[in-house]
Amino acid sequence: MPEVEQIVLIGSAVAEGRPDPNAASYCAAKHGLKGFISTLILENPARDIRLFSPGYMATDMLPPTARHNKAVAEPQAVAAQFVDWASDQEASRHSFYRPD
Repeated sequence: MPEVEQIVLIGSAVAEGRPDPNAASYCAAKHGLKGFISTLILENPARDIRLFSPGYMATDMLPPTARHNKAVAEPQAVAAQFVDWASDQEASRHSFYRPD
């Protein structure tokens, strides 16, 4: 069986590092994911394990309270940045979506 070369998980710039009102279980899951990935990276420095953390995106899942947020990104822009980052062998292990 071939070995997996890269593992990338999706976090949340909104919910993984601070409280997210009205989203307790989602927030807890993203906090846990960040801790899990951070630990895996420390335990397996030779493995390409990464975490990508986008913010709000203009999708049907966008919370009503975020609809007027100026930081809402277009999914295509987030996807393009994700692919560039995931393809870069020298990129950091944790990346946040940054608008151009």
